[in-house]
Amino acid sequence: MVYTNIFLILAVVLCVILLANRTKILKSRTQRHVDPLPCKPLSINEAEKLYVDGELLCRSGYLHYQLDFANAIPKEELGVFVGYAKDDSKQKGRICVYDNQHVKRGYIDGQNELYYTLSVRKQAFVYGVLLHNEAHGYHGEVCIRVK
Repeated sequence: MVYTNIFLILAVVLCVILLANRTKILKSRTQRHVDPLPCKPLSINEAEKLYVDGELLCRSGYLHYQLDFANAIPKEELGVFVGYAKDDSKQKGRICVYDNQHVKRGYIDGQNELYYTLSVRKQAFVYGVLLHNEAHGYHGEVCIRVK
């Protein structure tokens, strides 16, 4: 009986030592998990390449929207821009579009799914174009980055 107890104690101690060594070896191995690359906004040059023959092309990962209202801006600032979109805290369901200088370019209404996504994410990258003509006034279209 005494020999059995001593044998069981030695077996438990040996198991603990083996498990401790195995854990130490596993912790010392390099991690195989690779973090995804962070999403970076487009540069103005890349956005200009996506505006071809009066049509704004969307890259993969972006969705295309027409601005419901485009703000009047100086003539020299018309054309292609890059910026961000975020939900409007004052009016539910409205997505405001800003350029990189934090100037509001316009807004989009009636896109509830995108609005709720932006209310969680705070903001998303945008590129777009804002134009002016006598018949339509100020109008624009944007491509908003979605996950």
